[in-house]
Amino acid sequence: METKDVVAWAGILLSLGFNVINFRRTGQMWSRGHALTEFKSLKTPVDSALAKMRENKSAWKSLEAFGGTPKTFMTEAQKLNSAMTEQFVALTTALEALDASSHSKKSDRVTKLEASWETVVGLTERLYAPQQTLEQKKKILSATVTEIGKLIDGVAKDIEDETNGKIGQTSFWTWPRKS
Repeated sequence: METKDVVAWAGILLSLGFNVINFRRTGQMWSRGHALTEFKSLKTPVDSALAKMRENKSAWKSLEAFGGTPKTFMTEAQKLNSAMTEQFVALTTALEALDASSHSKKSDRVTKLEASWETVVGLTERLYAPQQTLEQKKKILSATVTEIGKLIDGVAKDIEDETNGKIGQTSFWTWPRKS
């Protein structure tokens, strides 16, 4: 075999090698894109529930500046508490669907959320104590707003971290792993 034949065969083999690499990488990119799309479709209801909870948190925060009677304060707090409970149920339902999905790496979001929720519930129950003054209730309300914020931020960060993990690119030279 002459040198020109060896060079031609080397070129063909090199081309085939790059074709195999490109074929594998394209398949990996497609499956990662598909998984990200499916994850985002499950993430949308979670984002919606979090947005409603943020609105409710703002309403709780505005109640801190309340200047009316204790009875009116409690009426408003009860309305907000009822709305917050409904929003928590919606968030829990959305997270359960996300946790059950094969496109999500985690399956314990609801369990973690319930611990934070118990803290919020404990604080809101303290608002209903009849012997407290309006100022004491406002202090409890301030702590409640802080805990609601922690709950929302914790879920949002967890979802964002997983989304970023799905978006992150691997090196060109790493061989694709099966997930």
